[in-house]
Amino acid sequence: MAGALGAWAAAAAPAAPSLSVCKVAADCPPEHTCADGRCVKVQVRCVRRCERRDGRGKCIEHGADVCGRDATCVPKCTRRDGSGHCIEYGRDACGDNMRCAKHCSMRDSHGKCMVWEADACGRDLVCVPQCVRRGARGECMVHGADACGPSMRCARTCEDRDGNGSCLAHGPDTCGTEMSCVPHCVRRGTDGRCYAHEADFCGEGAVCSKKCIRRGPSGACVEYGADVCRRG
Repeated sequence: MAGALGAWAAAAAPAAPSLSVCKVAADCPPEHTCADGRCVKVQVRCVRRCERRDGRGKCIEHGADVCGRDATCVPKCTRRDGSGHCIEYGRDACGDNMRCAKHCSMRDSHGKCMVWEADACGRDLVCVPQCVRRGARGECMVHGADACGPSMRCARTCEDRDGNGSCLAHGPDTCGTEMSCVPHCVRRGTDGRCYAHEADFCGEGAVCSKKCIRRGPSGACVEYGADVCRRG
């Protein structure tokens, strides 16, 4: 009888909540961090650190272990050839969820890297191409140095749009953590259609919404104000 009750209690117990999907550590609950897109419990661990590597990336001299919460050590390239292959390594970069990314400081008009810098390293770090001048159709004409940072993203920005919302003039890319840019309407007709835009609204998780400032007896909107925009 006791065994049957125990089995029933185990079956009736609620299942443990599944760990959430994440992009960065801030998406996770306390004492958890983001690893490979999932929230996992923070661990204190020690990892090997390489002080010196040969041209093929093989470690030829180890230093003292690095210990900490989710400690990670990754190879850091300090010099690359024209094809982007590493030809010289420095001391490993170590830290919490450490990553190193290729860092281009000059690209041609097709986006191909012409000059490589030493790798950029940091927590959850990525480097992405950044366009500083675009043509009328949105194609990149001039690239700047790559933008590097945690979960970095560069978004196209439009500075002027026509009545249909098509971009007439692009500005330089806006870059930042999980960056996005959205159209910003400042004048709408009674049907909600946009007739005048300002420059795009940009930020992490940027979103713009219609705002009704006057409604008729039936509750239908008869006058719109400028869109309300927010980040994240």
